[in-house]
Amino acid sequence: MAINHVTDPINDYVYRGIWINKNRGNTILGATLTLDRETGGILIAFLATYIVAAGKAFWNISRFLLHYYLSSAMQQDAIYHQQQAILRNTQNSFDALWISIKASAAWRKRTRRSFGRFSLAATVAFVAWTGFSVASLLSPRLTSNNANEVQLSSKACLNNTEAERNAFNRTSIVSDRSQAFLEHATYALRCYRDELAVNTTMCQNHPTPKLPYNMDSNANCPFSREICKSASGNIILDTGLLDSNAHLGINTNPKFQFRCKRHCAPLVTRGYSEIHTDPDSHAFRTARYFYGYSNSSSNGGTNNSYMFEIPLMPRNLINISDKSRRLALTYMNTGYKIRAAFTYPGDRTTFTPIQALDQSDGRLSILFMDAPETYHLNKVEDPWIYATKELNFTPSAPNPEKNASLFISDDVPQAIGCTTQVYVCNPQLFENQRCLSIFSVIDDNEVSEIWPKTEDRMAVLGAAGAPLGFFSMALEPELFYSTPGVPSTLAGLTLFGAVQADYLPADQWQKEMEYHFQVTLASIQNSMIDVMTGKAPWTPLGSESCKNEDNCRKICGYQRVKSTGFYSFSVLAIVIILVFGGILMLLAAFLDQILATLSHRYSRFVYPLLEWRSNSILQLQRSVHENLGLGTWSHASDDVPVTKQGETLGIIDTSDRKHPRLVNPASCTSDSNSEIGFETESDENIIMTSVTNRMYTPL
Repeated sequence: MAINHVTDPINDYVYRGIWINKNRGNTILGATLTLDRETGGILIAFLATYIVAAGKAFWNISRFLLHYYLSSAMQQDAIYHQQQAILRNTQNSFDALWISIKASAAWRKRTRRSFGRFSLAATVAFVAWTGFSVASLLSPRLTSNNANEVQLSSKACLNNTEAERNAFNRTSIVSDRSQAFLEHATYALRCYRDELAVNTTMCQNHPTPKLPYNMDSNANCPFSREICKSASGNIILDTGLLDSNAHLGINTNPKFQFRCKRHCAPLVTRGYSEIHTDPDSHAFRTARYFYGYSNSSSNGGTNNSYMFEIPLMPRNLINISDKSRRLALTYMNTGYKIRAAFTYPGDRTTFTPIQALDQSDGRLSILFMDAPETYHLNKVEDPWIYATKELNFTPSAPNPEKNASLFISDDVPQAIGCTTQVYVCNPQLFENQRCLSIFSVIDDNEVSEIWPKTEDRMAVLGAAGAPLGFFSMALEPELFYSTPGVPSTLAGLTLFGAVQADYLPADQWQKEMEYHFQVTLASIQNSMIDVMTGKAPWTPLGSESCKNEDNCRKICGYQRVKSTGFYSFSVLAIVIILVFGGILMLLAAFLDQILATLSHRYSRFVYPLLEWRSNSILQLQRSVHENLGLGTWSHASDDVPVTKQGETLGIIDTSDRKHPRLVNPASCTSDSNSEIGFETESDENIIMTSVTNRMYTPL
């Protein structure tokens, strides 16, 4: 069963349609519409066009209200009439703004208050134009151009039943877990480590790119004082209470909280270790550690006084020739090997810790740094890597006369002790009653006290089993160090062959513990997707069997992730745009009918309504021609006035190009052949006579 984890696209598992994003709200506030990029792009374009249309309708309503507010039956000056004409005849707010500015500038020498007279209309036009223009431009912001929150479908998750889990090939699943651990480490290096962070799509799949945590690098000893190398300067890494929805993306109720805490300190080895020489082979030596009593047969079954044993490798580099030394340093790459032993109250299979290390509700991990064939160019005084034993040798060219030094670790590998605590909590309870320790003996009665309802209890235990599943390191953090091919240490990234050229500070061990914690958090995030897409086996927490698969698998189809292959829209935002815009457009479309009804009932609407209609372009044109005695007009209070069939109207007198006028040709003729002169652009004379009532160009 080949599995791709973080690098595998999740688009095939995304649910398309309307779903509730509980991180935003449980009802309409969280309603979300997920569409593919093509369909979503069409919706974005439609909404942008719709907003523009709504903006135009808003301006149509606004300009009528302004026109009505400014309307007066008293005799007014030209500025008043121009402003009313601008409001009546500008179909969009930008034109109204621009013409108002031009009108204000034209009148500035004739009245001091020209700008003030036009300012109200200009201001309303500016607000309408900018507001709806910005809204149209921001319509794509209803979704994200990068990664959108989506919800995974339930099919793959629901198929991951007990039968499916039993079908996982044992060899394949171990290989898949190794690959998953490599993905976790890659994710931590890219998305958690600031100095190595790279902005890739890998970091955009989860609800939050990295789970938050606090670090105390000057913590006290987590064990009895005498077993820690230092009473202070130790490290605590703590996520605090993570929300199942906001941080893990579990988009359903009941909500629960998750916490992971790790407290580490370098351990004293003197008095707790010894070098043992095999009586049958004096060349074979081991370092034995007495941090507890072995309960396994790994020590040969004859002596359980020590809990762990590490073979000590000979330092062959000292005795080889210069040329061979160089080859060995270049190609030998055993690196930093971390050997681990662990135990916790619920499982003492490996060893029982001494009282100074015993933990009642946490997992005890002892990490041994085994790097006998790693050579450092600089002395390392870090309490874990600790390489202070100096090797002198004479290098070859370019300076064969100058001695060089390498530093190697001491004979006894140094140890770090860590206690890991993982809690699942009910946010509805008081702080001292809400949490269940995963590493303590999980009692069904205790679980029932935290989640009294069977349905809720099954749902939480099932959901919590996903981030703590087979591909997660939260419950077995030591597995990371025993997985081949995984960058288990930061120091190992800077090795060249067997040589560490970089300077390692005295607090390098803290950097390594933080990195390991980051990988653990990445494994929690990635395991959620692995389980929800059916790529990892999944077992609910606790000893109580999952009698109702539906309850235990309630989170199937409710995993919230991010994807660059889809658009997700707020349904509430779309509804607001459509409803508000629709109301504006309906009001604008039926504005005349509404005003006509009002004018029949209330006399104060009569003059403003007639002025509004009379100021339209076609009605103004009618008024000019009618005042010249031209045309027999009807529909004088409608949108489009008309004349009788075949009637002709006035023409423009261009004899004064700076002051053109509309004239009645008949009123300007005498009984004889009087003429009106018009000039064309080519300075020709156009003659109109009262006899012919036609224009002609003289030869």
